[in-house]
Amino acid sequence: MSDKEPTFGGLISETRKGKGISQKELAAKILKEDGEAIAPQYLNDIEHGRRTPS
Repeated sequence: MSDKEPTFGGLISETRKGKGISQKELAAKILKEDGEAIAPQYLNDIEHGRRTPS
């Protein structure tokens, strides 16, 4: 990791990888308000700073 402040998505990515969990596996465990899982692409966008979760 670089000297700059870690991003929210970067922390998620680093922690997920440290636990050996794929984006698909983690996305399936994160539920929206309607009870449906988030899409793996949405998690990917968060990890890369392209989206900000609500």
